[in-house]
Amino acid sequence: MKMLVIDYYCAPRDLAQMDMYVALYEQYEVIFANSENFADLVKAQDFDYLYLGIYHPWCGKFDWNNLLKINKKPIIIDQADNEGFIGRRDTKFEYGDNCILLSRYLPNDDLRNFWKGKLCLLPWYINPERFIPQEKTIDVAFVCSMNVNNRIDREKLGERILKYCQDNNLSYKIGEYWGQDYKNIITSSKSMVVDGSRYCLTQKYIECALSNCLIIGERPIYPPNEFITVNLESVNSNNIDDFHFEVLSNNMYALDNYANKEKFLDNFKVILEFK
Repeated sequence: MKMLVIDYYCAPRDLAQMDMYVALYEQYEVIFANSENFADLVKAQDFDYLYLGIYHPWCGKFDWNNLLKINKKPIIIDQADNEGFIGRRDTKFEYGDNCILLSRYLPNDDLRNFWKGKLCLLPWYINPERFIPQEKTIDVAFVCSMNVNNRIDREKLGERILKYCQDNNLSYKIGEYWGQDYKNIITSSKSMVVDGSRYCLTQKYIECALSNCLIIGERPIYPPNEFITVNLESVNSNNIDDFHFEVLSNNMYALDNYANKEKFLDNFKVILEFK
C-alpha cells in the first residue's frame, strides 16, 4: 500500500504526529510531500491513499478544491482538534465522498452531527523512547500554551498553581515550553498539571504517564480511558513522593495502549479496511 502524505512535519507542539508517521513509514510505502511537490504528486496519482495530515490546510497556497477534484484515490483526513475542525470555516474543502475523517477524541456528538461521512477513531501513538523518566527535580509542572482559553483560563490557573506551590513549599516549573525543553521538564517532574478544558485525552496525559509523572487535573472523558488523576490540593511537600500506585498504573496503561506500535498499526489497518 502506497500513501501520499501532506502535513507540516516536526511541529514542536505535535511531535506525536511524527511518531505515528515513522511507524507508518516502517509498515507501508509512504511518500512525504511538501509545498513544492504536493500538487504534482496528486496529479500523478501514483499512490493508493491520500493522507491529509493535521496541518494540511496550512501547508501551501494550493487550489485545494481543484486538486481534490483531480484526485481519484481514497482520502484520509486527519485532525486532532474536534472543535477546531468544526470551526475552521475558511479551511473547509470539498473533500468528496470517498474519504474518512479521523479523530483522536471520540465519541463526540458535535463532530458526529457536523461530519456526515465516514468517521473513525485513531488513538494517539507516542514513541516511549522520547519520554524516558529522568531524575525528578521538579515537584509540580504546568507547561502549555498559556494564552489559550477554552473552558479554563490557563493564565489564572498558572497563577493559582504558583501560589499553591509557594504556600506548600513545592518546587515548580510554569510556562510555555516546547521540543527538547518540554521533554526535559516533563521527564524530570514528579507531577504535571494537565488542563482538561477540552475534556479529551490529549497526548499530554500519555506523555506524563510515560515519564512517570503524576497527573494532576481532571480525568479526560473521551475516548474512554483508565488514566488516574488527582487534585492539586491532594499534593503537598510531605506526600509528593508517595503516589506510587497512580504513577505506575498510568505508566503501564500508557505503554500498553498508547505507546504500543503494533497496536497503533492494528488500529490504522482497521481504518484502511473501514467500509
